[in-house]
Amino acid sequence: MQKRGQVALEFLMTYGLAILVVLIAIGALSYFGILSPDRFIPRKCALEPGIGCMDFKVDESTVILVLRNGKGEDITINSIKVGNCTGSSSGTLNNGEQETYVISGCTNTPGKKFIGDINLTFLSESGLTHKHLGRLIDKIEAGGTPLITIPSAPLSLSAAAGNSQITLDWNAPLSDGGAAITNYKIYRGISSGLESFLTEIGNFLSYTDLGLSNGQPYYYQVSAVNSIGESEFSNEASATPCDSNTIVSYGIWGSCSASCGGGTQTRTNTNQCGGEVEEIQDCNTQCCPVNGGWSDWSSCSASCGGGTQTRTCNNPSQACGGSACSGESSQSCNTQCCPVNGDWSSWSSWSSCSVSCGGGTQTKSRSCNDPSPSCGGSSCSGSSSDSQSCNTQACTFDIWWWQHGGSSIPCNDPSLFTNQAVPENGIWAKTVTGCPLGVVDILPRCWDDSNNHLFWCGRTDNGDGTWDMSCGPMTSNVAQCLIIPTDSP
Repeated sequence: MQKRGQVALEFLMTYGLAILVVLIAIGALSYFGILSPDRFIPRKCALEPGIGCMDFKVDESTVILVLRNGKGEDITINSIKVGNCTGSSSGTLNNGEQETYVISGCTNTPGKKFIGDINLTFLSESGLTHKHLGRLIDKIEAGGTPLITIPSAPLSLSAAAGNSQITLDWNAPLSDGGAAITNYKIYRGISSGLESFLTEIGNFLSYTDLGLSNGQPYYYQVSAVNSIGESEFSNEASATPCDSNTIVSYGIWGSCSASCGGGTQTRTNTNQCGGEVEEIQDCNTQCCPVNGGWSDWSSCSASCGGGTQTRTCNNPSQACGGSACSGESSQSCNTQCCPVNGDWSSWSSWSSCSVSCGGGTQTKSRSCNDPSPSCGGSSCSGSSSDSQSCNTQACTFDIWWWQHGGSSIPCNDPSLFTNQAVPENGIWAKTVTGCPLGVVDILPRCWDDSNNHLFWCGRTDNGDGTWDMSCGPMTSNVAQCLIIPTDSP
């Protein structure tokens, strides 16, 4: 026991001073920060398996994590919280891709050691919410200069087909990696997962790929580029360009809207873009049969006495094999007789005068037969006969005296006249004194040539237009005077 104590005492006496000097030097270096333990803290960022922490940085106000999804499915990060930082970060993290997440609201002291728990919640493709825990150890950097990395992948890439073209649209990445995005790269392929570089555009969120083959499917991915480098690929989007005017399948024609006279029918076709296109065509354009119909009867050609009236088969006209009108196109009308007013014929010639002298009468007549009244027409007005005086000149007489068996001797003695006879039928006669026969009507004288006797002749009016004639010899011994007008035969 004594031997061990002696050895220890010798060691202290030999190395004690040196040890003291070293301790004093270490204290001094620590005091001035040269040998601060924080300068030698190991950096560490660890999470549960499936999500890898690819890079990280802690400064006075923020924590930046670059995470990579190795879970075999796309996830949606609902929240990432680290240590005492009040902020959080979220976003979509596709399988096999990495994104940058910035957690703000930190109050860290530069140069000191940062030790904080990582609390990450995410939504899996099954719809369940999960939690991953981790640990972050790092030295706090001065200032707020963020860690510059490549951008995260562009989001929500979509492809819309057109005629020989496809238009791409996408959203900017959740993180630009700390440096502005300058370009986007477009990748295209005709098979899924086999896209190759197509073109690079500026900081735009849309691109139209032209000159494509209609009917050929195309697949696309997009990446973002900043000053550090190119991001992971976006989600894959595909589309098939097509011509909406190109019909690839035809529907069945529907029923015609009319049986004749022109109708329409439709069918629904499918175009190259899968859209429905309605097609319309005319149908049953043949004319419809039209049966002829009569027009109204025309006015009668006469108001009486028989006329005609007509009608036409044009209401409507016969057309397209329709039947013609039945019946007659003309008919008699107003067949009742027309009233005819009577009118006089021309006057007849004047009749012979009733006497040859001394004043007689003569007549003329006319008939109501030019035309005769008929069908209720009025008769002729006026008289059917007319008369006038005639031979009004005075008669002159030769007076003769006859004796039976003697020669005629003129009777010039006025005393022979005992009375004035009236004219009868154009012959004037006188009854002379001594003429007992009182002959009133003496016709032209007659002579018996064999005996040279004067015969007398007389006639009696029967009142019916006929006369009885008688003649006889002058047998009387009484002389008779025959008064003969000088103008008688």
